[in-house]
Amino acid sequence: MHQIHDFMPYFGPDMDSLSSMILGDCAAAGLNCLLVEYEAMFPYRGEHARIACSNAFTREDIKKFCDKAEKSNIRIIPLVQTLGHVYHILCHEKYSGLREVPEHIQQCCPANPDTMKLARELIDDIIDSHPQSEYIHLGGDECGLLGTCPHCAEIAAKDPAGKYRVYVNYYRELTDYVISRGKIPIIWHDIAVKEPELLREFNEKVVFHFWNYGDHCHGVLEEHFRVLNNNIPASRIIGGAGIRGESGHGSLLLSPTLALDNISRMNKLMIRENALGSIVTDWPDCGTFWMNSLSFFAAHGFSAAGGEIDRSWRENFAAEYFGVDIPEWFDRYDSFYGPVPLADGFQMRLASYLNRYEFKKFDLNKIMERIIQGEKAIPGYGNIFWYCHRRFILREWIGKMEQLSAQITRHKPEFISHLLTFKTVEFLLSLSLGFIMRYWDEHDELCVGYQLTPSLKEKDIARTGEEMDILAEEIIKFYSCYSPAGQVRRFVKELLPDEFRREFMD
Repeated sequence: MHQIHDFMPYFGPDMDSLSSMILGDCAAAGLNCLLVEYEAMFPYRGEHARIACSNAFTREDIKKFCDKAEKSNIRIIPLVQTLGHVYHILCHEKYSGLREVPEHIQQCCPANPDTMKLARELIDDIIDSHPQSEYIHLGGDECGLLGTCPHCAEIAAKDPAGKYRVYVNYYRELTDYVISRGKIPIIWHDIAVKEPELLREFNEKVVFHFWNYGDHCHGVLEEHFRVLNNNIPASRIIGGAGIRGESGHGSLLLSPTLALDNISRMNKLMIRENALGSIVTDWPDCGTFWMNSLSFFAAHGFSAAGGEIDRSWRENFAAEYFGVDIPEWFDRYDSFYGPVPLADGFQMRLASYLNRYEFKKFDLNKIMERIIQGEKAIPGYGNIFWYCHRRFILREWIGKMEQLSAQITRHKPEFISHLLTFKTVEFLLSLSLGFIMRYWDEHDELCVGYQLTPSLKEKDIARTGEEMDILAEEIIKFYSCYSPAGQVRRFVKELLPDEFRREFMD
């Protein structure tokens, strides 16, 4: 539920989908736990009730969910953010005094006693609502503002470990508190490992969640694991691959090859090193369709049990999962992966990564200026050829999927979600090409180079506002059966903004 709020354009499963579809997919994949990062969707009580958004789950929802998971032999591991990624907390004036930097809502100050007080109170509420849960995840990743406030800077200046001393002191006390409550604490590894020798100061019950999503910005998986494992035993490490296989949070479609390779490598490493386990991660804040990730539960379960994700597995996947033989499923998916000029990931639209609740104003002219300049810098305008190619093969693939949809016997909602995603990407690729045709000053050169004609621009590429409305309503109608309708509508409005219609289609 990361970044989901009643004013944000992200959407996730409602409680019915969480309890039926997601728990069902976990059980079918042979998985024995589900990590849930509630954030503002958790119904905090008392003075902290303001943290919950208007359509947060209810206490009864949480109880029924946990009870059902227990009957399915699935452990629920609740995650409560306790230092970084606390936008849902620090956006409230009541907690503004806890900010590490007054103007940013990304991180609390770990040296402020009130931060520890708040964290304990939130943890108590989470623990009380999850009596069956053996583990509790405390977050702790991406705390990039460490050591910024004067108090933290003073502490950091007196210790050879610098600002990481502040971090370790905070989480050592907080994890000790969780242990005193009879639970096993988990924290992300990425900040704690900055000064590896400090890892040895934690209680031996503390577990570290080692995340590495396999793309270029996360480094070599095995090398980073070794730094962690040199200081704590593998029995206290949980692997964390990423389903959202894409690079730089900039794609509407994920890359199956990147995701499957990351899952496979992480699980092989965890098995080889006799680690505690492996929990694959996913999150909605890139502006993607959450249901598209569920099929990768099957890959994770198969791989975590020692299975080999090879060519044979890929080709047989659709027959096993959807009940229809589509051996080219993953290959086709990979062929569509990549940036779409007008559908960059929502994180790319942030005004600042230190406030993921604030987006830059949508400015089509500036976007197109950036796109055109980028295209002109590429010899032969290679990206435009790629957009054209993907658009044509997508149309063919969408037609095939529409024919196959009547034959789907398993996981049909997920199949329809993939189909809607392909339709959306094809629409936005067409719209992008239309805008490029309109804004490009060397229009004749472009037409000759790619055999595009003015009639193509007018009749085929340029889409009408009516067509966009049809697509938007199709997404809203489908996903509102599985997600809060308000969340879905905000997502669609961000994905298909009115500026498209006002500035070009009309």
